[in-house]
Amino acid sequence: MLDIDLDALTRRLRRKPVFPEHGAHAVSLGTEAVELMLPHRDPMRLVDGIDAFDPDAALVLGHRVVAEDDPIFAGHFPDFPVYPGVLQLEMIGQIGLCLAWLLEHGVPGPDASAPPVDARVVRVHHASFLGAVSPGDRLELAGERVVDDPLCGVIAGQVRRGDAICSTCVLEVYFV
Repeated sequence: MLDIDLDALTRRLRRKPVFPEHGAHAVSLGTEAVELMLPHRDPMRLVDGIDAFDPDAALVLGHRVVAEDDPIFAGHFPDFPVYPGVLQLEMIGQIGLCLAWLLEHGVPGPDASAPPVDARVVRVHHASFLGAVSPGDRLELAGERVVDDPLCGVIAGQVRRGDAICSTCVLEVYFV
């Protein structure tokens, strides 16, 4: 069993930003750096860049711009396009993988060659969907390491559009 208060953690996720200080630890990592950290590629790479990283607090802030012409909107839903919640959870999982990579290797330089973190989600401890994500939205993806050991980890994360929290989740992963 996890040694964390999930109720308190989920309440905090729904009320305030995971990464409140946007400029304090600014970095500017684009798609090329993200693809060093993730095994995912288009169309399943759902993190466009990393904007801030705090290794002491084990926090990361990234972003994703949801394409207006993303084919997912053709069927979800034709008259009211909404980005699927499961893909928002995937965004949080991917920002969590970026955080794990950054905590292990630091901010990548031009000669970075460390492989992506190999992990599998084993449990979604909590998920909330608080606001719709629409075509063209610029999203902030925030992740916080809650539990880390050599075998497993827990990430808490948020998808935000401006000041609005769109979704939150707490994911447990197994490191392969």
